[in-house]
Order: sequence, then C-alpha cells, then structure tokens
Amino acid sequence: MKYVVALAVLLVAGCAGSRIRSNYTPPQPEPKEVREHPEWNPSANKAETGEPPAVANEPSPTSKPADDLWITGWKIGVQLEDRTFEVQQPSNPVRKMQRFEVWRGQTLLGMAIVESARAKTARLRLDRPKNEDTTLAPGDIVLSRLWLPTRDKHVALHGEFKPPTEQMSRQELEFALELAGCTLDEKLTAKTDLVIIGHNLLGDDWYRRMRSDLHFEVMKASDAAAYFDPPN
Repeated sequence: MKYVVALAVLLVAGCAGSRIRSNYTPPQPEPKEVREHPEWNPSANKAETGEPPAVANEPSPTSKPADDLWITGWKIGVQLEDRTFEVQQPSNPVRKMQRFEVWRGQTLLGMAIVESARAKTARLRLDRPKNEDTTLAPGDIVLSRLWLPTRDKHVALHGEFKPPTEQMSRQELEFALELAGCTLDEKLTAKTDLVIIGHNLLGDDWYRRMRSDLHFEVMKASDAAAYFDPPN
C-alpha cells in the first residue's frame, strides 16, 4: 500500500512539474549586434551604387556614440574656409594626418585630412575632392571606417597583400594603421572590430573557420589604402 501511495505522489508531482515547465520561458541571451556592413561584404557589395554608409543618429562632435556602432560620423560645424573646417575632439582624439571621408547626402565629396590636432579641437581640410569645384557646407558628414570616437579600433588583416595586386603590402598597411590609431590583432578574434581583406582568402584557413562564428566589419584592402595613399 505504501508503494501505491508513493507512486501516486510521484505521478501527481510529475504532472505538476510538467505544467510548470510548459509555462516556463527560459531567459533569452542578449542579441549581438552584427557589425558587418553590406557595403563591405564581398557577396553583397554596394560600393558601385555610390550610397554612403549610414551614420547612426548623426551624432554631434561632443557626443559619445556607443563603441559597437560600426561607423561614426558627425556634421561639419565651424567652417573656416571653403575647404577647411574645425571639429571638437572626442574622447579618442583624432590625429594629425588622419583622413576622413566627407559626404553630402548620397554624394562622396572626397577625403579630408587633419591639418592640426589640439587638445579640444582639430582642423581638417578637404584635400581629395571628387570635383575641383567642390566646397564644404555646414551639415556635410565627416566619417571614417578606421576610427571610433571612444577607443582605438581593433583591426585584423587576412588574405594576401602583395603589390601590384594590392596597392599596399601587409607591412605598409600595418604601419599606416598603427599611425592612424588602430590596434592591430594578429588574427581575427572576438575583440576584432574590422577585418581588412586582401586576395586569396580561400588560402586563409583561420578566417574561413572563424567568419561564421564572429561578428565584424569587412573592408577591402583597396578601400583601406584610400585613407593613406593618394589615388593613382
């Protein structure tokens, strides 16, 4: 009789447990933001469309956007001359000779170079205009794919970087990236923000294994070189 009672208790407890479990929703992990942008995804490259990357909320020079924004830009504020302007320094200051893209709506105006960098402000000049008649105007967007306003950007290089296939060798690109304030990762890891890809990626076993597990931005070597070398 004791066994019958014990069995009945177990059955009742089991049914109750089943009801509890059926209404239980396990906590969901926080979704990770995918940093890879379609413009730099070789399988969905939109570079030929001339569309600029999205600038999240178009932050002001003094704002501090989140680190996980894949790209950060601001609107031109103090304009000194037709092709020269001044911005306030963020917590990760811009450096002299650093280059930024300048966009007006859907049009890339050219590259701007940091002429001088002080503690609170930096002076930039448009030195690679797409059109010689181009002048700057308040509201134009300044941005860089190699820079974050709050910290150094972690960058890894994968593939082969051998001229003349690529404009810059691996050594030249690494040196330029360090001068631009990037932190170089020996290879793609969870800390990597951006991967600059050369040619022959099929021969890079590590990149092929890790690309499906990690979230990161992708940039072609030729586009990275545009931040350092004048176009041919």
